[in-house]
Amino acid sequence: MTAVTFDVRDLAPADRAEALRAAVGPSVLWVDVDHHAVGAIAARGLIRRVGGLTQFSARTTPMTIRRTPRQTRDGSETELILAVQRSGTATVVQHGREAVVHPGDMVLVDSSCPFTAVNANGTHHHYFCLPRADLALPDRLLGRITATRLGPANPVAALAAAHLSRLADSRALPESPAAQQLERSTVELVRAVIATQLGAADLARGPLEDTLALRIMEHVRRRVDDPALNAARIAGECGISVRRLYAVLARADIELGEWIRARRLEACRADLADPHKLRQTVASVARGHGFTDASHFGRLFKETYGIPPGEWRARSRPADGTRA
Repeated sequence: MTAVTFDVRDLAPADRAEALRAAVGPSVLWVDVDHHAVGAIAARGLIRRVGGLTQFSARTTPMTIRRTPRQTRDGSETELILAVQRSGTATVVQHGREAVVHPGDMVLVDSSCPFTAVNANGTHHHYFCLPRADLALPDRLLGRITATRLGPANPVAALAAAHLSRLADSRALPESPAAQQLERSTVELVRAVIATQLGAADLARGPLEDTLALRIMEHVRRRVDDPALNAARIAGECGISVRRLYAVLARADIELGEWIRARRLEACRADLADPHKLRQTVASVARGHGFTDASHFGRLFKETYGIPPGEWRARSRPADGTRA
């Protein structure tokens, strides 16, 4: 399935509810939707495939979503739907449990059973539909994890939310076979979240090992601007030895120092071209992204981009100071 974008704000108010239902139902999941402000419905988003996963991202006005008993018997493939909350607050009810999720949290629902999700003030969220068979987890465990807040108290969940948010926000996704590998890594990460959330050590061991490189790099991404970041600190915070850290990253073809420098330089390059950051000096921008030596930063920037950072800043904007 190619990526499909939608924006019902372009339609007459009376046509928006049905247009949203027609866009989401066949590609994602059939549900009943009660819009809280029928005359002011707004929803825009994206539906696309990532390997065998379906991503549905949307910004919506307040609504209540219900998956009815009749809809659970529609013959479609049983999926677990993982929601990543980006803004607003949602209340999700399934199997007699109720979870209130906030920005940065995640929550799972099972499409084979009725559920309700209430977004009382509008929301921005990402949904990922994962075939239940791919997770290969016992029904007794899956029945305990739905409608449970998966938040920062579980560090694996926090890293998974960051990974999925970045995946959802990326403008381009790799084509097969890279997409298939990305799908497998994501499924294993979700398995690790479920197993660690439930304290199932035996089930968690495999997924945690399989996703170690991914989790290490998510950890590094969150701290990449810290000038004190180094291999010893990363290894300690991930609970492994420095030797194992380098071995795991080598298997993933990642050279840690080069990767960190590249991300920092990319961030500096973007900031230097940002018209909202004109008042910051080049040295200040560099310090903000982990470079403590301005001269060293200048040499690295020129070696990488073929132009000194000050000249890049000057060329990035026309004379009126707006971004080119």
